[in-house]
Amino acid sequence: KARIIWNESKETIKIIEEVIEKNNLASGFEKPGAIMVAKNNFDVNFLKKEQNELKKIGITTNLLSAQEIKNCYTGRSFLSGLEYPEVSKIHPAIFAASLADAFNLRVFEYSPFTSFEESNDAIIVKTQNATIKSERIIFATNLNPIFGLEKHFVMESSALIASKKLDNKEISEIWPNKKLIWTVTVNDDYDIIYHLDNRLILELYSLKTAKDKLPYWYPKSFAIDKQWGDSWARSKDWLPI
Repeated sequence: KARIIWNESKETIKIIEEVIEKNNLASGFEKPGAIMVAKNNFDVNFLKKEQNELKKIGITTNLLSAQEIKNCYTGRSFLSGLEYPEVSKIHPAIFAASLADAFNLRVFEYSPFTSFEESNDAIIVKTQNATIKSERIIFATNLNPIFGLEKHFVMESSALIASKKLDNKEISEIWPNKKLIWTVTVNDDYDIIYHLDNRLILELYSLKTAKDKLPYWYPKSFAIDKQWGDSWARSKDWLPI
């Protein structure tokens, strides 16, 4: 299963990158790579096992020392880290809007569909106030799972907190190199930190934990400027239905 998910993800990212480059689309697409960090000895052993398992299915990773992590992020010290060089990042809303504009695609906002049905030559999607005829329909993750397949899905949510903009010197002091950093998952909970548009970013599963986690990741003053969150559904095994 892990190999299937990796290959599908890798191929999808490749296609997205090619479409962006070919059509010169705005997207925020980057390939900074990511580091999973070890806070304790349990995490250190987990990362070693993780690297061995990933190697079996052809995924390249690199074990990093505490100092090598410091060369990327100075906010805290960690025992070790596992680097994923191929991890990418994209701004989905900007990409979707740019894609729609480039190919003259109609976008319907604030209109969740209530049902759909197939006819001989089209699929009819119904919303509360409209009926939309289309050749194809693609189900993407959303707050509501696919009708009739709810038992195959789980609900997840996350929150994102962004600081006020910092100058280049302040950013480089915390982030000497652009990377994403995340923690080993514990009880389905993990954090992701990075910087974007000269803002410090913290992604977490619940805003309730932000009060403790913000000073952990960013010991110096973190002035919150924006925060938002969302919920969605994904397949239980992570595979497409």
